[in-house]
Amino acid sequence: MVAPVIQRQGGLSPKPPLFDYDSWGLDENGGIYHELYGEWWDGKIGYTRLDIELSAFIRGLTPEEGGMGKYEHLRECIDLLWNSGGKNVVEWNPWLEKMLEESCEHNFLAVAGCSSSSKSFGGAIIAIVNFIADPENTLVLVTSTSIGAAKRRIWKSVMQLWNKLPDK
Repeated sequence: MVAPVIQRQGGLSPKPPLFDYDSWGLDENGGIYHELYGEWWDGKIGYTRLDIELSAFIRGLTPEEGGMGKYEHLRECIDLLWNSGGKNVVEWNPWLEKMLEESCEHNFLAVAGCSSSSKSFGGAIIAIVNFIADPENTLVLVTSTSIGAAKRRIWKSVMQLWNKLPDK
């Protein structure tokens, strides 16, 4: 899934809306705009909530900039990708939350922990969301104790999550 290049304009709508209802506006030519995180998104392009969240995540849109912070945008992306429409692929737990939060704070992350503490699963989530958000500028290196162990752990998690992505 490759999101379209997002054309954004901060502040006011490119063509000020004649009305504003639930963050949607209509300009004088009938164009629909959606306002989210302090930016107007052209309705003709058909941005989904996922497109907007991925953009906010990869840019690390902070509350001061009108966003929620990188970690909160990551959580929204995860819920939109894997936990919507009755699916509950990603079950939140304190270990997973801490790992994902730290991954948003640091460019490099080494994770150690007990068995079944979401290390491989969390790493797979980070790799996939970063790739989907910005495939041309993403490089992820995941390692394990051996090739066989990687196939049983991290690569297995990557494949399971990748295969559960929405069709779009």
